[in-house]
Amino acid sequence: MKLKKLIAAVLMAVVTFSVFAEDFSKYTHVKPRVTTSRTGKKALSGNADDPAIWVHPTNPARSLIFGVDKSEGIWVWTLDGKELTYFDPWGKPGNIDVNYGFNLGGGKRVDIVAVNLRKVTYKSRISKVAVYAINPNWTSGADLLTTLADGRSDGNDIRTSTYGFTTWKDKVKDRMYIFEAPDKDPCIPVQWELVPNAAGTAVTARKARVLDYPSSENEDMVADEDTGFYYTAEEQKSGVFKYYASEDASTKHVSFFATDADGYRGDREGIALYKVSPSEGYLIVCDQAAKAEGTFSVFRIYDIKTEKLVKTVVPLNELGDYLWDDDGVEATSRALPGFPYGVVIAHDGDHATHPVYDWADFAGDDLRKAGK
Repeated sequence: MKLKKLIAAVLMAVVTFSVFAEDFSKYTHVKPRVTTSRTGKKALSGNADDPAIWVHPTNPARSLIFGVDKSEGIWVWTLDGKELTYFDPWGKPGNIDVNYGFNLGGGKRVDIVAVNLRKVTYKSRISKVAVYAINPNWTSGADLLTTLADGRSDGNDIRTSTYGFTTWKDKVKDRMYIFEAPDKDPCIPVQWELVPNAAGTAVTARKARVLDYPSSENEDMVADEDTGFYYTAEEQKSGVFKYYASEDASTKHVSFFATDADGYRGDREGIALYKVSPSEGYLIVCDQAAKAEGTFSVFRIYDIKTEKLVKTVVPLNELGDYLWDDDGVEATSRALPGFPYGVVIAHDGDHATHPVYDWADFAGDDLRKAGK
């Protein structure tokens, strides 16, 4: 009897796979132009996750890639993928983001890199936001960052067990915000303002508003300072929710897309924006299909105006193999050396590295490029 049940279960799995499995061979397959060195202090020890990119204001060749290692801290690489530095945010990092022109007061503006700390120690459940000012005149990893807040700071607590995270700059009010959500129900996104002290040497977190979020776990977030929209993806059950990003706006979502009807087989992991103009561009959503079908991660790409799926891309690693367990994705349309239309940065869960792709390879003849 047990053998018959086992055979029936196997046959059902085969039928289900044949009905629902997607033909990935029909999609664009893209190899990276650069791959960062792996995270982790010891060989094969990396636990990499979300990437971010900072584009230098005057010399794009001095731009940098940031990446989270959930077990050890934050890594920084130059554009050729070589490690510049590692730093400890004094807590377990979650997701990472870069933003530009944060007004610290007194005429002082800085670009920042920020990360949510899921735990300030590995035995604690206290969560904080860590924020660092980026020195555009860096000469080494030692002079790259100035701490504005980290796991040792006061006044920068956010909700316990923080999980999803992104930053957003309100260009109208000239204020900097973060959005974050915990990994435990209720997994509701909350918006916080980063408030500088009088001296412009530190920041605290002011709770601005709580969004009306009808779903569950959402690690994947991005916000668009041009259009004023914030996007968050529910990992397993539903899709991407779009909200107004202003703290004065409605807390209810304004639209909903990227549902299972578009072919999702796994968690919606990292999401990123690629802008071709202030009002136009694409939302890139990682479908971590490995968890559902024993297969690889793919990127579903949506037009931000129509919110329609316009392309699916299969990212490969530098060896031409598929990417497994991609947790994060980053994109920029700003020109970089060798990448006139910008890049997409992924996460290779097998190797704890971050492959860097040319947007032109992603776009092909199907999608627009910045300035075109």
